[in-house]
Amino acid sequence: MTDFLAFCNATGTPYDFVSTHDYSSCSVTNLGDAQAIMSGMQNGRAILDSDTEWLVTEFGASCLQGFGSGYNPAAAYHDMVDQAAYTMAVVDRVADYPGRGSIEPQALSYWAFSDVFEESFFPLANESFHGMFGLINLHGIPKPTYRAYQLLHELGTTRVAVQGPSPPPLPACGPVETGVDYYGHDIGHASPNVTTPAECCHACGAVPGCLYYSFHIDSKQCGLKNGRNATADANRISGSIVPPANVDRCHQTTGVIAVINSTSSQLDVIVYNHATWNTSVLDCTVRVEAPTGSVDFGAKSSTLRRIDGAHTNPLATWVAMGAPDYTTAAQNKAIMASSVMETQALSSAQGVTIVGPSALDIVVPAQGTAVIRANLISN
Repeated sequence: MTDFLAFCNATGTPYDFVSTHDYSSCSVTNLGDAQAIMSGMQNGRAILDSDTEWLVTEFGASCLQGFGSGYNPAAAYHDMVDQAAYTMAVVDRVADYPGRGSIEPQALSYWAFSDVFEESFFPLANESFHGMFGLINLHGIPKPTYRAYQLLHELGTTRVAVQGPSPPPLPACGPVETGVDYYGHDIGHASPNVTTPAECCHACGAVPGCLYYSFHIDSKQCGLKNGRNATADANRISGSIVPPANVDRCHQTTGVIAVINSTSSQLDVIVYNHATWNTSVLDCTVRVEAPTGSVDFGAKSSTLRRIDGAHTNPLATWVAMGAPDYTTAAQNKAIMASSVMETQALSSAQGVTIVGPSALDIVVPAQGTAVIRANLISN
């Protein structure tokens, strides 16, 4: 870009716009590094004047295509749920944000729409998922990145500032299991003042050696544990403690995008958990808290959609089939069904704990994306 602008300025050559490409990496090193895209945008904005139209006509996690015989996870990166979380991480960093200087180009175009395009050729193996750039595969099945853009398309137009994350009390609470008792491994009971699973978790965190807990729903007792032996019990809610080191890592990998849709009077909250390929990323519990009185996360109208290892993951469905080189019509139908985002009631969704009308804890798996939608009560 610098050489192009220098030439035009030196020769007096006019230009209508500037078009560039930006990829996080062209190797496994730094594959999926969202910060690299942001750095590229910052460098571009430093070079261009504010009146120049800037079109980033290609961007992505990697400029490499993944071909080969046999299924290779690294080669299939463009087909993985990681790409959806990566897309959200890039948009979070690049899109205009309240109180932050704009580095946003006039266009940021993901490369590419389909696995069928002129630079490629028909795969000799792994026809369905072979690591090509497309948002959809050869059979028109949407990949997780397609669904990420679907979610972004459905958002409103008013992005609101997000404060945080602020460190929670350490250690933090992990995901809970309703109807499950962690039998045995007892190291004592908490005080009788513990009346909720959340209080039971915090009581466990205050006791050295306590890693797990089981809350007795009827008697309001809190069993403290140093081991986990999961047993079905309708009268129990059990959970775990997240080590402090894990909490620190989750602060580095998670992010939140909040957008208001004034037309539908809704708030969308995207929570993503992304890290560069081959770096540590954990399942993380994120506290989402809106201003008091603005929303009711516990209302029947509040919903959740997910993209992660267990949701909206057509690649996983194909792998579970044995990664066939050439899929049948019936297999394609099953893979297509697994690519659809399911809408769940937020209050009853697995991995979600409503802690107040305007606050909740949500477990976001490694390389996962979760989208919370709630009706606005007030702005």
